[in-house]
Amino acid sequence: MGFEKLDVISGVSEKVVHHSFIDVFGLIKAIPAWFKQFQYDFYEKGLAEKDIGTGHQIDSDWIASRSVDNYLKFKIELSIKILDLRKIVADDGTETFWGRTTITIKSEVIKDPHGTYKAKNRKKSLKFFVELYERYFLKDYFIKYTGKSDEEALALLETVRKYLK
Repeated sequence: MGFEKLDVISGVSEKVVHHSFIDVFGLIKAIPAWFKQFQYDFYEKGLAEKDIGTGHQIDSDWIASRSVDNYLKFKIELSIKILDLRKIVADDGTETFWGRTTITIKSEVIKDPHGTYKAKNRKKSLKFFVELYERYFLKDYFIKYTGKSDEEALALLETVRKYLK
C-alpha cells in the first residue's frame, strides 16, 4: 500500500524547546515575511498575551497553505508558546527578553483538496481507477512534493530558530 489510500500525507512534526534569550518582536515579524516569500496563504489563528505573575505568556498560532497544483496542497501549522517572558538587561548592557519558548511545527500534503476525484458521491469504479493511477503513476510525484513540503517546513523552523539566542 502506498499513498493512494491516504487523503493527507503527513510530513514534518517537530517541537523545539528553548529556555533562554529571545527576540520576540523579530520573531513575530519574520513569520509573515517568510510565508509571503514562499507564497503561502496564511493567517494567525490566535494571539494571546497575558500576565501570569512570573512574567508574560504569549501564545501565537499560525496556519498557512499553498496550492501546488490542482491535485496537491501544502499545509503548515506553527504554534509558538512563550512562558515567563521578561525584559532583562544582558551582561553587555543591551536590553533583551528572556523566556521559556516552545515552538511546534507540523506540515502535511493534502491530496485532492477540492474533492474532485474522491468525493463521496463518486462511483466506486472511478475511485478505484484514481487509486490505481496514484499507486502506479503518481508515486514519484507524491514523494517529490512530500520532500519539498518537508524542506519548506524545516526552512521555516530554521528561520524561527534564528530569533532564539
